[in-house]
Amino acid sequence: MEKEKLHKQSLDKNKQDFLYLMKSFKSMLINLGETSLAARLPWVGDSAGNASQSGEADDRLLQAISISFQLLNLVEQNNSTQLRRQMETQLGPASIRGSWAET
Repeated sequence: MEKEKLHKQSLDKNKQDFLYLMKSFKSMLINLGETSLAARLPWVGDSAGNASQSGEADDRLLQAISISFQLLNLVEQNNSTQLRRQMETQLGPASIRGSWAET
């Protein structure tokens, strides 16, 4: 039960951290004068989920989407490491699947 609770907390933290970074990325784009690009960002843009208003994706939008996925990857790696450490601390090293303590 405790393990499931830690996993749920980790997923919630993933979402919160990623949305925070995406909002910061959007804010940075707006500060640079790229308001139309910021509006088309996935997850936080005004037209979220709509890759391009004109039907064609431009290079700047593709790069911004690539950066968004890189941010998502960083958040997932960070939270995965934190979850593993939390599980080791609270449930013991044997609770980590594939660890030396489990075998």
